[in-house]
Amino acid sequence: MILLFEVLYQTGNWFRGPKCEKQNLSKNYLSSFIPAISFLSNVEEIRLISVDDTRHYLYTLGDKGTIEVYDLGADGLKLERKKSSSLLDIRREIRSTCGVEDEFLAGIIAINAIPSTRSQYVCLEAVTTKGMRIYFTVYPNLVPNYPIEQQDARASTLLKFMV
Repeated sequence: MILLFEVLYQTGNWFRGPKCEKQNLSKNYLSSFIPAISFLSNVEEIRLISVDDTRHYLYTLGDKGTIEVYDLGADGLKLERKKSSSLLDIRREIRSTCGVEDEFLAGIIAINAIPSTRSQYVCLEAVTTKGMRIYFTVYPNLVPNYPIEQQDARASTLLKFMV
């Protein structure tokens, strides 16, 4: 589990000074009612954050290779976690479809959001330690026969598109 926080700054009024608050954006409803559950889960630190300003998606890469997708909404003002894929899940999917050897899937060291101006379907590029590039999409139908209207289509998954 990757924890994502937002720091909120508020200016003060005439009898109060400025205020700063830290908000956990990755907390789910269950862990807010039962705090002990969050201590039992495996917390992963964020290594990289990549933002797609054209689609309003935020991607995070954890230090253990987990990639998470957050939907910022059509207007870019809300945040909702959509999908999380561990390095083990990504390796399993690539092995089953492409037959790539495990040594090329040692670890993911970088992620780059791909804007909709460069590709309508491919949304994220991940680079492994061996230099292999893995491309992902967040749309459930890989290649539809119609163009995607970016303001209407929202993320629902994280699928390997091409290696």
